[in-house]
Amino acid sequence: MIERFLSLSWRFRTALVAGWAGATLLVVALGRLAAARVLGLAAAGLGAMLLAWILLVPWIHDLLATLAPGEPQAAPGRPAEADARWASSGGPASRRREPVSAPGDAPSDRLARFVAQDRAPPDVDDTELRIGIVLSGGGARGVYQAGALLALREFLAREGVLPYVRAIAGTSIGAWNAMFWLTNHVEDGGLEGWWRAAEPARLIEPAHWIPGLRNYVLRNRPWRRSFGPLFGSSLGPILAGGPPWLYFTRTNVDRARVEVATNRDPSYRYHRVAPSGRGYVPVAPVVNPDLGRYRVATGPSLREAVFTSMDVPPLFPRVHGPRGVAYEDGGVLDNLPIRYTTRFEGCNLLFIFPLHASFERAHSERSILRRLGRVLEVRQGALERGALRDVSLYNELIALGAPERSADIHIKPVTSFVLAPSPAMEIGTFDFWKLRRRGESALRRMREGTREALQTFSFRPDDRSVRMTVVPPSDSEPAAVRDFTLH
Repeated sequence: MIERFLSLSWRFRTALVAGWAGATLLVVALGRLAAARVLGLAAAGLGAMLLAWILLVPWIHDLLATLAPGEPQAAPGRPAEADARWASSGGPASRRREPVSAPGDAPSDRLARFVAQDRAPPDVDDTELRIGIVLSGGGARGVYQAGALLALREFLAREGVLPYVRAIAGTSIGAWNAMFWLTNHVEDGGLEGWWRAAEPARLIEPAHWIPGLRNYVLRNRPWRRSFGPLFGSSLGPILAGGPPWLYFTRTNVDRARVEVATNRDPSYRYHRVAPSGRGYVPVAPVVNPDLGRYRVATGPSLREAVFTSMDVPPLFPRVHGPRGVAYEDGGVLDNLPIRYTTRFEGCNLLFIFPLHASFERAHSERSILRRLGRVLEVRQGALERGALRDVSLYNELIALGAPERSADIHIKPVTSFVLAPSPAMEIGTFDFWKLRRRGESALRRMREGTREALQTFSFRPDDRSVRMTVVPPSDSEPAAVRDFTLH
């Protein structure tokens, strides 16, 4: 409890202490009155203090922020001038990325077998090795995902295949972690530095919650304000296009469907294997607003894509995106957006990092919040496990020569490297307050566990199995393996 209190901003702490002191003085002052009157007046006083908290504290918070806003949070190791000025269509955005087949980027022997297969048409790609990265949602558990990404970046660079990363799909905290990869802030310490400094005081602030009128209790404005200083000067190549291409999902609450934001050009059409089984045929444009597939072309639209994906109900205000659409967190309907890497980009080597698929652990019989949190974990874990089983299902359908439309999900069978944290690891979805004391060790352990798993994984194009490595909290414990292959 003390650790949670200390993780709040000083304004939060001051308001809580003032409210507690006021309630205590009220009870003491009324101690000599009749019991009924004491209870009645105490209840009225506490209600008034609660109302004052709801109505006044956020306004005081805003006033203090205006008078003494402090320094914006900048990316570790980056100049403070890299603030909220967005990269526009000119300048750095006009410099496109190098093609994936740049000279000198030949993959190592471990991955060269993917390149040796039959080639895709030039408008799909100029190499058969197409790597996709899939990042699930999970709140504070994203620190484990960050550790895995650090190890993956090292591995792909060492193997000489970083230029072959074609797509990165993420939802919720996965979209946030993906931004560090897309802006090349993984290798320069930006991702690790952000998670080392992450705590509630840097992410949230109080909101005006009025029962019946407001359906949120907090605001993530500090988090949103950090987007510009962290990424603003590095958005040009992303907005100009890929690879890697981004796919950030969110939930359209009015139409009850998953929608996606991408930096794909509206003219690009995704492909599927031809009915004959040889070659590819174009299907349809990836960008289609009528189907909820939007293009991000500016810094503000990319920021909205990230924060609509992370709009956790009922903590934060509901975010409205293109055409006034109301969104909730992308993990509400699909917490592991694999299909965007396979269907639209034809990735045949996936690195998948779920955060709830290893969710077995004891439940709580005391706390109502823990009970609700556990239900959320179970639901997200079930969604992630279902997505992993679907990978195996479509692998088998395509291998068996299923009808043409089956390849509308996967262009061809996929080799999957799947890794998740053990449920014994202590940081939960809403435990940002634990990051100050335990975040560094959690990130380091996940990084080490991912390194070990990558060294032992057999990268074979014909491997259609889907097995998940579960990283234990200690390197003295063996890693568990969960099999999601359909036999």
